[in-house]
Amino acid sequence: MQRLPVLLLTVFFFGVSASSSFSGPRSGLKLSNYVFKKISGGEGDKMAVGRGRCLAVYAKSRPVVMVFSKVTSRQLADLAVAIEEKMDQSKQDSFVTIINLFGDYAKEHPIATAREMKVKRPVVVAPKGNGHSRVLKKYFIPYDDRITVIIATGKRQVRWSESYTPKELDDGTIAEIGDRIDQLILGELPKQTSDSVKK
Repeated sequence: MQRLPVLLLTVFFFGVSASSSFSGPRSGLKLSNYVFKKISGGEGDKMAVGRGRCLAVYAKSRPVVMVFSKVTSRQLADLAVAIEEKMDQSKQDSFVTIINLFGDYAKEHPIATAREMKVKRPVVVAPKGNGHSRVLKKYFIPYDDRITVIIATGKRQVRWSESYTPKELDDGTIAEIGDRIDQLILGELPKQTSDSVKK
């Protein structure tokens, strides 16, 4: 009887130990489809808050910038605003941005989360139902407080990804991510090599 709680904890927290060393999907990986629920943002996407949609249908054939975070924070909000500025500078609907919040806070407090994420064009979502564990595993997303950014082509093929702690996500790093987005929009983003991945 004493071993049962240990087994239950192992199953429930498999994402913590298995994913803690992950830093996002490697270049060339095709992102698998998943269903999410809209929390806020996505102005003009004709998708009501609380409704679900899958990645393939939402992004269609457009490049996509994806952000994954377990918690909301000032750094995440600053990154979202910077990405929205890039969307405003680009041609209409040239790429989409999906900010994925997979922690319990977003699920339990969607209204508060929407207020914290003060963006209009990037859509803020949470994986629908119990899909968050599956998405984290398939996308190699660390299940800790790191924030992961992925840039993918219109065919959902990863061109670049990186994970950052909130402390690492300062103004300079956010500017570098903006440069990556500029390169994506211009079609000049170099393919990420193993040497360029932060260990």
